[in-house]
Amino acid sequence: LIFPPKFGFQSIVDQMEEQGVIRNSIAVKLIAVVLKKATRFKAGEYLFPPGISAHQAVDMIVDGKVVMRKVTLPEGLT
Repeated sequence: LIFPPKFGFQSIVDQMEEQGVIRNSIAVKLIAVVLKKATRFKAGEYLFPPGISAHQAVDMIVDGKVVMRKVTLPEGLT
């Protein structure tokens, strides 16, 4: 999933539920608010493993564990 920089906490959690990453957006919102992580969500592209827990998903976004892509530019190109 890709979360643009302007995406808010609510939008990120709602998209996670729509895409089947989590089953219950309310549970994730509650976890993030109680643990004071709701304001620390980071934009980026995330690849969530199957069966990830709500707590693990929150930690992954807060820690910014984004997908890393390798790009090779041929010599002479910028």
